[in-house]
Amino acid sequence: MLAKVSIVNKGKYAGDPEKVVARSSWEVAFMRRLDSNDFVVKWCSEPAALGIRYYNQVKRKNCLYVPDFLVQ
Repeated sequence: MLAKVSIVNKGKYAGDPEKVVARSSWEVAFMRRLDSNDFVVKWCSEPAALGIRYYNQVKRKNCLYVPDFLVQ
């Protein structure tokens, strides 16, 4: 499932609020909570700048892990 998510509080989203995509219904629900929660200052989904490089011994190649969310 790939779904475009409409952000209400665009100032809270650290990225392009017009290009927010969820990969599951769980992510859609979590994004809506982040967007509406008064205690959340900023948030973004799949922040590529925070990618963590690692070596996958099974595949025997370098990989990049990108966290699903970053929340402040």
